[in-house]
Amino acid sequence: MRLRAVNTDVVKLDVETLVITFFEDERPLKGQAGLADWRLCGAVSQLIIDRRIDGYVGEKILFPMSHRMKCDKILAIGLGPSSAFGDEAYSRICRIVADSMFKLRCLAFSISLPGSIIEGFDSGAATARLCEEIGDRYRVDRKMFEDLNLVILVDSHKLKDTVPIATKYELRFNEELRI
Repeated sequence: MRLRAVNTDVVKLDVETLVITFFEDERPLKGQAGLADWRLCGAVSQLIIDRRIDGYVGEKILFPMSHRMKCDKILAIGLGPSSAFGDEAYSRICRIVADSMFKLRCLAFSISLPGSIIEGFDSGAATARLCEEIGDRYRVDRKMFEDLNLVILVDSHKLKDTVPIATKYELRFNEELRI
């Protein structure tokens, strides 16, 4: 089991799946979601413009990738309106991410912390919640849990808050697997 928090952009990630999240009222897309959309030649933005997706809580769309990025696919997940995003909504999104990745049988994926573009976002607590949900979901299949490789993308100024949490969970999960 490998779990780490890094500061890199989505273009450089060599993972099976990249998970991006976006708010209903986030236009244009920001952060890693915006960069991924750019690499997809604006495909996510075009779906929003065409009103085929709107970013409601839990809305999902899966994009296969070609040569534009190193990942095989991108899963975009809606966060709902930014004004309604709080602890409960964050926990729900973490469960949706964990369930989605597990159902896709995905062993190597990356995600930037959902909602991290909001002012005052607590990246340490958010990292812990995400790790808990993913651990809870993947524990049901020991082999998948052992082979899981999760990369959490964070801004450089948030690394000091997220790296120790990610390291703690990686150690804890690997200790569980040794038992």
